[in-house]
Amino acid sequence: MKRFLIIAIITFIFENPLRAEMINFNCNFKEGGQSEGGKDYPAKKMQALKITLDKDKKIIKDNKRQFDPYTEDKENIYWTHNWAEWSDKYSLNLATNHLEISGVNKTPGWTKNYYYTCLKVDKKPVKILNN
Repeated sequence: MKRFLIIAIITFIFENPLRAEMINFNCNFKEGGQSEGGKDYPAKKMQALKITLDKDKKIIKDNKRQFDPYTEDKENIYWTHNWAEWSDKYSLNLATNHLEISGVNKTPGWTKNYYYTCLKVDKKPVKILNN
């Protein structure tokens, strides 16, 4: 009985690793533009974005950086990225897979609004290894 209990505990530890839910999106630029000094400028075609959403840690990563933890409101996820001179706000609608990026430059006073259409690439648990 004691041997069975030890084997059962070891099996449970190795067979049920913690799992993190990662969702990957490929987002293609749809439309957008910038405004500066009262003049509007259409955005040139922006590069596609790859976004990874870590549902357990509530963290978003894109092609270039990891963002602060996101917040959720119904089917929308919101996150920001702030620099000394400007800030960007992101909103991803999980029902429609539409991503909106709006930004404001604090000194010269320009704004931007970019719209992307995202495709959910996969949604599968990832094993977390315990060190």
